[in-house]
Amino acid sequence: MNIGFVSDYFPPFAPGGAEWSTFYLAQKLAGSERVVVITPNYGAAARENMDGVLVERFAFPFKLRSHQALLAYSWHANPLFYLYSAVPIARRVKKYRLDILHVHHKQSLVGAVLAGTFTGTPVVASVRDGMVLCRYGMCLNDFDTRPQGCDWLTYFRCLSDYLALYQPGIGRRKRLLRQATALYHRLDSHLKKSALRRASAIITNSLKMRQIYASRGIHPEKIVTIYNPAPVLSECSPAPVKSDDAIHILYAGKISWGKGIHLLVEALPLVCQALSPGNLRVTVAGRGPLEEKLKRRVEELGLARHVYFSGHLPHELLQQLYHQVDLVVVPSVVQESFGRVALEALLSSVPVVASNRGGLAEIVEDGVTGFIVEPEPGAIARAVVQALQSPQLRQQVRDALPGLQSRFGADVTRQYRQLYRDVLAGHGRPRQEPLP
Repeated sequence: MNIGFVSDYFPPFAPGGAEWSTFYLAQKLAGSERVVVITPNYGAAARENMDGVLVERFAFPFKLRSHQALLAYSWHANPLFYLYSAVPIARRVKKYRLDILHVHHKQSLVGAVLAGTFTGTPVVASVRDGMVLCRYGMCLNDFDTRPQGCDWLTYFRCLSDYLALYQPGIGRRKRLLRQATALYHRLDSHLKKSALRRASAIITNSLKMRQIYASRGIHPEKIVTIYNPAPVLSECSPAPVKSDDAIHILYAGKISWGKGIHLLVEALPLVCQALSPGNLRVTVAGRGPLEEKLKRRVEELGLARHVYFSGHLPHELLQQLYHQVDLVVVPSVVQESFGRVALEALLSSVPVVASNRGGLAEIVEDGVTGFIVEPEPGAIARAVVQALQSPQLRQQVRDALPGLQSRFGADVTRQYRQLYRDVLAGHGRPRQEPLP
């Protein structure tokens, strides 16, 4: 089978976990299938073989200086890019006689569907967040209590909440510009949803995301949940243990309101009250719009000697760091579509405290491999203390490793192969349990 992956970004240009999930899946499928990745070229070789995966990068006018950087959203989210990208994708479909296209990111969705239409090639689409449905996504945070959707009024409430949290203090002129831009993004979402409905199958990486997309009228009969693949085992194999007796907590991710890092900081004084604060260390690995404000808050709380802001860590270094910590905290406020940090931590035998948002509860087994809590400081603090005072928890994570490696490893690869075969055979998608 000749499989074409279409992706906005791909290593070495990998600003987040989605790009590494795409890489891991391509790597595993390449053992028995031919996989060609089609992606814009931000400054690497036009053609490259990465662990048996052929990467084809098509010309793009803008280059990235950092492998972790992102271009401005508008450079990809516009009809010119959609039409432009469809041509090199279609050319490579013909060049490599690809049987199926699998598009992995939202900005490549329209171009891939157009290319599939031009060449008569079936397209399957992975949706890794809710931004196809709503550019700002604040409405999705209340999905469990208000699942009715995002009409125009709700949409502008989303924008207002988003600006208050992510761009506070902007002037009237900029606010008007954001509102005008929001009108375009609303139309762009409709275009993406139209393209998504044309896909032969739609893949969500958690049952929660499947439920959200089905509730928004995205053909429930086309949607199937297949989890993101785990890292290759060599990356999560045992590493040197901690070199000191400090209690080490790790947060890895964007420093933003949606990721909930501010809640962890507010929980730390409660953690210090319950534990010996002298040897507590918290590493915040990442960057984001809340960084400076959060550093000031850490100073105000008298936690500066406990909290270290490391900045963005290269993927390989983060994998090593998991083995040096006692606990990983994923305190997300938004509906996490999956939670790669939680999975990577567990595969490194590290317990996880995670919020009950999105797909995190499908990765962390409450009371067994960690704790699932409401995203609020008191609940996070209690769970952190309980995890650190439960020496058996780490052994429980080790005991769960075979099941995790199967569920997010061999089982995932097998499910993807079956999905591709079903689509090519005209069956649409594999059978799955109905939504609750």
